[in-house]
Amino acid sequence: MSSARTPTKSASGQFQAGTYIGGQLVPVTYSYTVEQEPIFQSSRFHIRKAKIMEITAPNQIRAEVAGRVRDFTLVGLMDFSMGINGSLRQFVMDRMQRELPGLDVTLYLPKEYKSEGLSDSHVYVLHKDKLINYELLQQGLGILPENQAFYGPLLEAFDNAMRAAADKNLGIWGTKPEHKKLSDEELSKHGIIREP
Repeated sequence: MSSARTPTKSASGQFQAGTYIGGQLVPVTYSYTVEQEPIFQSSRFHIRKAKIMEITAPNQIRAEVAGRVRDFTLVGLMDFSMGINGSLRQFVMDRMQRELPGLDVTLYLPKEYKSEGLSDSHVYVLHKDKLINYELLQQGLGILPENQAFYGPLLEAFDNAMRAAADKNLGIWGTKPEHKKLSDEELSKHGIIREP
């Protein structure tokens, strides 16, 4: 899933047919795979080229688009409260600030954002072939927000990435004593149970 070209729905199977070899009909089995519906189609998304300027929150970037600077919220990532999770919030922002500013990216803004319960600033962000929203979850730098709508084919991949990072103790899931842990209650909202 590290490649933006990977998340496509595909159908595969086999079919029987015949072909003539040396004048005789010989049965042949053909295998096939048909790629369907690339995820980021222009029919579903407004597509904009941008440059990331800075990180404004664990789930927000400030980017320049067509000469204008605007804030965008990354679909699939939640913000952390300034209070109980303040040090965790800073940890994530510091990591993002090291990697993302200056990148030339492509923003995919869902056209049907209202029906998906999003705002017009929610985006999927691609840098080359990498889906940054997914990569952050995979690195343990994010948690899926409750009740946020996703474009269907991505939800399972995002959830799996977050859970795998938690299992490997990556990023926020690691045992870093200088960072406060998320509460058990907050984790349980996302289906993650901390080992005793």
